[in-house]
Amino acid sequence: MVIRKVAALIGAAAVVVAACGGGATAEPSGPAAGGDCVVGVSWNNYQEERWAKWDEPALKAAIEAGGGSYISNDAASSEEKQASNVENLISQGAKVVVVLAQNGEAIKPAVAAAIGDGIPVIAYDRLIEDPKALYITFDNVEVGRMQAREILKAMPKGNYVFIKGNQADANADFLRGGQEEILKDAIAAGDIVNVGESYTDNWDPAVAQTNMEQILTANNNDVDAVVARTTERPAASSRRSAPRASPARSRSPARTATRRPSTGLPRASRPSRSGRTPAIWAPPPALPPSRSAAIRTSPRSPTPSSSRARAGTT
Repeated sequence: MVIRKVAALIGAAAVVVAACGGGATAEPSGPAAGGDCVVGVSWNNYQEERWAKWDEPALKAAIEAGGGSYISNDAASSEEKQASNVENLISQGAKVVVVLAQNGEAIKPAVAAAIGDGIPVIAYDRLIEDPKALYITFDNVEVGRMQAREILKAMPKGNYVFIKGNQADANADFLRGGQEEILKDAIAAGDIVNVGESYTDNWDPAVAQTNMEQILTANNNDVDAVVARTTERPAASSRRSAPRASPARSRSPARTATRRPSTGLPRASRPSRSGRTPAIWAPPPALPPSRSAAIRTSPRSPTPSSSRARAGTT
């Protein structure tokens, strides 16, 4: 799994190095090859484990192997700081800028300005809707399908909660669309009930936890599975169980949200005394090589609607 992920990143880095040689939609500032190619990467939040542990080392190694040099900065989850960071990378001599956007809309003016100055811009992992920016990402719709297939195996019936990503990030909708493709039949049949669904502002785990707690309270803790897209586990297991309206239907208070390693798939926790499986954390699984990297330039896809009521109602 790790090898596949690194291979995908190396492929993306190859595209980055190739951009140094020209071919941008605007005229480049001058020929750039070999050591003359400075690639600047604007990270949205370098504190997230994935970027520091996997993505940056692979990108840096591939860029340097291609004869380029790597520089970077970190926006620390600030939209305003990231806009100035892009300008800073260019002032340091970046001939190509790679942007992992904190907010795909907020960063558009900075991206347009860079492209206008002849600097190729690559939107990495998160969509920036500029027709002159190259978008490189995983097949996030397929990631959503993979999440849904696995959680459906573990919990084919029950009350589901969907904790989505940042609403400003198209990936949140791509993933949710893939999940809906797999789960829609079970929802229509009444086997699965969507009892709660929320975006997570700014990808903030604290927001995800608050949203999860509110959903648990609204449903008297009657939740069987959680499909979560946030990068850290929403700590649903840390809250105290709310009083149940009907003691006869009470389940184990240990509604534990479990997490597999980042390269694995979700697994079911130990069943509660009632025989129902506690909520399941489903992080994005690694993808096969054929789907590990994709280049997209089309606008974001609409999110398929999903029912919040019991099956058979709208």
